[in-house]
Amino acid sequence: MPETPVLGKEAIVPIPTVSSLACTRRRSQRRLNNLLAVLDEMRSGQALHLYYDRGRAVWVLTDGREVRPDIARLVIDGPSVVGVGDGLFGDCLGQTWRYVEIER
Repeated sequence: MPETPVLGKEAIVPIPTVSSLACTRRRSQRRLNNLLAVLDEMRSGQALHLYYDRGRAVWVLTDGREVRPDIARLVIDGPSVVGVGDGLFGDCLGQTWRYVEIER
């Protein structure tokens, strides 16, 4: 007869506290606000540009404001943002991204 597994310390799942949930919500809200701000700028004509500096990806808007890489990835994954097609190689990310209106 197989032994019943005993729960060890690694099986204990911590219960989120009110403060940890509030912290998570603030972080999510901050990311959403940054995402919406970048999309608003792009909707008004700015483009999102990618370049590499010392081996790291740098994302900037046309006016020079830097965009965090995690926010830029969320922006380019959206259906309203398309690459201009200026990637160096066919399988590389494009270097310029623009906002397009989706007709419904």
